[in-house]
Amino acid sequence: MRATESGVDHFVGIFRADLDFQDVLKFEMKDGRYFSKDFPSDSNAVVINEAAAKEFGFDTAEGKEILHSPNGSFVPARVIGIMKDFNYNGYRDNIRPMAILPHTFTGGNLMVRYEGNAKTVIDNTSKLWKQYASDGPFEYSFMDESFDKLFRSEERVGQLLSIFSGLAIFIACLGLFALAAFTIEQRIKEICIRKVMGASVRSLSITLTKEFILLVFIAFIPAATVGWWASSEWLSGFAYRVEINPIIFLMAGVAAIAIAWLTVGYQSIKAARANPADALRYS
Repeated sequence: MRATESGVDHFVGIFRADLDFQDVLKFEMKDGRYFSKDFPSDSNAVVINEAAAKEFGFDTAEGKEILHSPNGSFVPARVIGIMKDFNYNGYRDNIRPMAILPHTFTGGNLMVRYEGNAKTVIDNTSKLWKQYASDGPFEYSFMDESFDKLFRSEERVGQLLSIFSGLAIFIACLGLFALAAFTIEQRIKEICIRKVMGASVRSLSITLTKEFILLVFIAFIPAATVGWWASSEWLSGFAYRVEINPIIFLMAGVAAIAIAWLTVGYQSIKAARANPADALRYS
């Protein structure tokens, strides 16, 4: 749709709908009203969204008029309402300026809001379609499924990342467990001597574990930096997105340290509770 106001051309999306369109989609009006059968003059009216109002510089619908060119020649249309923006293209794109023009349904697309059994609604709608629009094929889809398709790729990426993240954590834990076992085995004499000299199981366990925790903490810094950058790059592809909260990385760091402590702690406590005599005898 090409519209003009104050001599400036604007390009906005055009959508034709009947008088019940608002009742079906349940969108809200920011200013003014929607089309009504009580106002015959609405046949030359238009309802725009907030994005279009911003494009035209309208603060209110009252007294505003635009010219649109459906067939190349400009036709005046009185703005009777500004509806609140709603996203109909997915969150990767900004909400585009849109204008709704009145239209009497004579075939094409039909939207139905229903409650209850979907099959019953489909059967009844199919009968009515064949009765009043038998020339066109009856095809239907559910709006929630259509919107789900917009985000299906992101959902698949999220699922894949969850699976591979879980595998990576599992493999890392196995490696950390093996490294802890090897390191403790190399230091078994030191552990036994410390225990003979009066070191407690708790102090020995903390001494052995804190070295691995320190390594995990050092590794967390570059990992968090890369994670923040990758998340920012991925979110930059969305027009509407959440802000990255540093608390998320803090929680991830605490979780990583906890997992490392649980992985290494078993080996540390086992070595600290071993009998020094048996350990020294076979070392």
